[in-house]
Amino acid sequence: MLDSDSFILRKTATAIAFIVQIFAVYLFFRGHNLPGGGFIAGVGSAIGMLLLLLANGKAFAPRLCPFDPLRLAGYGLLIAVLAGIPGMVFDEAFLTQYHYKAEKVVFFDQLYLGTPLLFDLGVFLTVVGVVLKITFLLMDALDGQRDGPAAPFHLPLAEKEEPLHAARSEEKGGATE
Repeated sequence: MLDSDSFILRKTATAIAFIVQIFAVYLFFRGHNLPGGGFIAGVGSAIGMLLLLLANGKAFAPRLCPFDPLRLAGYGLLIAVLAGIPGMVFDEAFLTQYHYKAEKVVFFDQLYLGTPLLFDLGVFLTVVGVVLKITFLLMDALDGQRDGPAAPFHLPLAEKEEPLHAARSEEKGGATE
């Protein structure tokens, strides 16, 4: 991945990622009756994290996610499944919605909590975990290819042509391969 020494790029990426994370939280809580929810919030949050990884390089990955991202995805799946079980307990369909209205909670006069919020949280964690795992795998694969050939294929040379790198090394006085 890109290992940047640019202070401006790193600080700008951090500021933009912070704004994207705030927007992801907004999308998460906007869901249920309006477009938004766990999936799109997870995609938005993952994009913010990818931006941080691109700006800071592979060394930043353990700071971003200090544990295996698949564990995060697994916990997300578990939470999403657990959100559907209350319906089955009360002889309803799986994923039947149940809500609880809390009065006078910290900053809110009324706060509606329910199983759809838990389901969205599970989807959010699953999306972020899977995207981070794929990104970490791609970073490892690209890191191994840095020292490989510059071009994926080589055109055949005409009979009397020499390779460009051989002509340059002769100009410098070095031996060719």
